Amino acid sequence: MSTSLVIAVLSSLMGSGLVQPICTPRDFHNAFGNSIQGDNEFIAKAIFDDYAEQVQAINSGETENADTTPSQQLAIELQRATEADMLFDELLSSLSVINNDIEWRTSIANLRRSVLLEARKFTNPWPATVWVDVPSITTVPDSVLFQIDTFLLNNIDKDRTERFMASVLQLGGNVLKCKAYEKQSMQRWGEYLDIIAPYIDEEVAAALYPQLNTGEEVQRIANWIYKNSNDTKIHESVSKQLAIWNTIKKKQNAARLWSTD
Repeated sequence: MSTSLVIAVLSSLMGSGLVQPICTPRDFHNAFGNSIQGDNEFIAKAIFDDYAEQVQAINSGETENADTTPSQQLAIELQRATEADMLFDELLSSLSVINNDIEWRTSIANLRRSVLLEARKFTNPWPATVWVDVPSITTVPDSVLFQIDTFLLNNIDKDRTERFMASVLQLGGNVLKCKAYEKQSMQRWGEYLDIIAPYIDEEVAAALYPQLNTGEEVQRIANWIYKNSNDTKIHESVSKQLAIWNTIKKKQNAARLWSTD
């Protein structure tokens, strides 16, 4: 991870002007849609309005001054992100009490996934470890939705803290410790990949590998997994993803050649 990537993360956070994760009214509507009706609608709206007020309080707080160093600013942003995540957890917990049928639980899982994965884009210093929101791209069974939901519940808090800490360490020149965090991030990425692997098509692969044009990062990821994982299923999954990537790469090259004719 380079210092330029860390600065880019910090610039993204400061440029957005909003704490992450944040659930917007649009996120809320997209997740629940017509499932909120009658008494549920009144209660759910009251819960969301209370959440929105508390998030606004975080967004209104002072986030920087002229004497704040980049490392200090990252620490501030981590604190704000942690507070925002706690509010989001409380929102989902309150909503879960309203109903317990499968449609409602699926809506909550969809909301958690869409908000947390969107937030992760703003604070990910490792572009190679993308957690793609596969259900937003292609249809997956409910069982996979809940697998992803469980993965997020088990990993997102630690992942967030380590992403921020790695950025701070990189700015301080502690490359060795930063590499340790990177290794753990890659391991989590491998676990997530194992869940979504059966549903990776060309469109998902393009989002999964943001540096498709060079191919160097894609190959580095594959080599790292082959070296550090003994799981045959993961190796098979990586081989499949490389095959998809090669297909996309060939199509990109063909398209470029066609455009120059």
